Amino acid sequence: MYWNKRLTQGNTYMAKRIEALAVVLCAALLIPVSGYGWTCRTHMYIAKQAGMKNPEYACIPDASRHDNYRLLLPFHYHNAAPDAVVDSAYIDRYAVIEALYVPKTEPGGRPIKIMVPHEAGVLYWKIIELYRKLKTTEARADYDYAVMCMAHFIGDLAQPLHNYPHGAEPAGDGKVYREIGRWASSVHDAFDGRFDAVENPVMKIKAITIASEEDLRREVAMLANESIALAKRCYNDDPLKRRRMTDAEVTARIEDAVSLLRAVLADCRRTFMK
Repeated sequence: MYWNKRLTQGNTYMAKRIEALAVVLCAALLIPVSGYGWTCRTHMYIAKQAGMKNPEYACIPDASRHDNYRLLLPFHYHNAAPDAVVDSAYIDRYAVIEALYVPKTEPGGRPIKIMVPHEAGVLYWKIIELYRKLKTTEARADYDYAVMCMAHFIGDLAQPLHNYPHGAEPAGDGKVYREIGRWASSVHDAFDGRFDAVENPVMKIKAITIASEEDLRREVAMLANESIALAKRCYNDDPLKRRRMTDAEVTARIEDAVSLLRAVLADCRRTFMK
């Protein structure tokens, strides 16, 4: 009885902390910040259209990554090579692994076990990991946290430049695509805010059924490949200007994110004891 009460108190405390952070983050919408990702408005739109109870929570992962930027940032993207084809095996290839770490300030010190994401980004793998947590966790706070992250990362999956070479960073094949990377870096802000400029978007939600991890892997791979293809078209269609997304193209990306998130939330809906 005592521990049930303590657990309930802990979950309530966590929910209040998340809500407070969401309020602060939403207020920050008034401040233009370059964060290399959909704007908070876009993430909130995706979450709301998908039926998420507190859509503003979908913005929190962009704020929390600053707690350890270089380790947490790779959850938000995967730098796929321009001709990459994502499938289930590809998803598993770019994951978070356990590694031993010794701080440079402590040469010869005792190694610390840490979790290290693949340098090309682990976005696809992370979505699968969150799905497993949503299906298995018995803690309401863990479930709510996973829903929040799932909403955010499925949104990131639909952003073309979160699936394409960036700057001088190695792509999934280990190569650096400097010209493409420079272009992607220079237009990232324009892509991030592109949906905010679409007036009165009309969503055509797709009927997707997620009933297993295999289903989700298939849909994640499909959405990733479509994002890669759009980034490639924007880069190649006009070699002199390197065009941006059209209203129809960015709206289609948002539609796909909403459709997939709605299907995942429906499959992972859980009831917890209060």
